[in-house]
Amino acid sequence: MSIKKLFDKNRPSAVLVSTNLEEEVVKNAPELESADNVREQMERINRFIPQVDFSNPANFARYGSAEQYYEDALSRIQREFPYDGSEEEITRFHNESNYVDKYIFDSKYPRTTGYAIFSANGWGSLKGISSDGYGAPVTSEYIEFKGGPHTASGGMATGKLHQQFTGSNY
Repeated sequence: MSIKKLFDKNRPSAVLVSTNLEEEVVKNAPELESADNVREQMERINRFIPQVDFSNPANFARYGSAEQYYEDALSRIQREFPYDGSEEEITRFHNESNYVDKYIFDSKYPRTTGYAIFSANGWGSLKGISSDGYGAPVTSEYIEFKGGPHTASGGMATGKLHQQFTGSNY
């Protein structure tokens, strides 16, 4: 093919602008929630992610404290992640995150609430069966809570509840 045919002006050319693309995607993909979500998804797809191991601070922390990078990432995730947000808001959060934030969220941030395994070594033998039909094992197991349920509603050990938190209702 000659150069002249390559740049022949008689050939029709259709240019698809980005707004048309978004409308087409929204129209043809009903599972996407909005055009804003399409924009955020396109930004996510076009984003450059470096092949850096962020688990080792020597790979990325040149200026400043690596500990501060990690603390800031955790703080940002806790403060700004839209836990009950739309898909567009969640994608925007990821698009606005820096690489350390993304690493912490994807690999270190807890995603579940946890679980407990009772009698992992078996039920063992019983001390006896109570009158209500339940048995008591020879070795008891306990769950320790740190934080969470507090006894402040029942009163404070050092005084009345309203005296401990003066000015809290202003």
